[in-house]
Amino acid sequence: MREIFCFCFNHRAGEEHIRLLYDSVKNAITNDYDSVYSIELYADTKECDYVLDYAEKHAISYRLIKRMEFTKKEIREARYFHLYMLSNVLELEGTDTKDYGTAYKGGCELCGLGSEQAADVLVDWKFMKNKKIGQVTPEYFVSGEVRKFIEESGFTGVEFRHKIVDYKGRDMDEFFTLDAANVLSAVSSPTLIRRDECDVRFTRCEHKVLFLDSNLYYDKYAFKNAKDFNLTNEYFNNDRMRQLVVSAKVKKAMSKKRLNVHFSPILINGENYES
Repeated sequence: MREIFCFCFNHRAGEEHIRLLYDSVKNAITNDYDSVYSIELYADTKECDYVLDYAEKHAISYRLIKRMEFTKKEIREARYFHLYMLSNVLELEGTDTKDYGTAYKGGCELCGLGSEQAADVLVDWKFMKNKKIGQVTPEYFVSGEVRKFIEESGFTGVEFRHKIVDYKGRDMDEFFTLDAANVLSAVSSPTLIRRDECDVRFTRCEHKVLFLDSNLYYDKYAFKNAKDFNLTNEYFNNDRMRQLVVSAKVKKAMSKKRLNVHFSPILINGENYES
């Protein structure tokens, strides 16, 4: 296991400084893409220390994202995984199922956080074509085929409470919401969470956007009553959705199905990391 720091610089930091930083550490960069404004380095290298020192000396601000690079053995031995997938399949960033008329109940009266769908989820069928699993914000969805696979696999902690249908009543393939009911306790340190204080959409309540800028870390007790499908306690990122945390059994089965999803091991204190 080895930690990687991703330094995300703003263009306002000054191209002269950023270019100098990039040229100084470029031979150690782990990015698989070329960008002077996004530099990834192993955290235990002298090049990473150089960037940290240079940015502090010249008062250069940046967003820091941390992620772990795991060995194949560490991935095989992990008990739980963060399951993440293609984000919103709707046509515009910021478009969600409410925009098509889906009815919700409960949640924050000011921003709607934590509300639950009250009936079928309405979407435009065109954006669901050839999809099997993903997000229709603020829901996760699966096709009828994937639902059958999950049910036949006997996974715990998952339901399919609502159908997803076309908002104009047009015919479309079968889709269902993927609903995990078991909510884990709060993530533990050193999970890196960035609270967005500038998003004007949520100035009337305390439910700010929380960006997940690292792997998910938990204390061991958080999984005492865990299921195969679980949710984070926190709502993360621009779409403000609880993240899916699944067992190694789910990861193994879904990987064999070659679904368009990704898995990252959950770091559990006392098991695969020491706080």
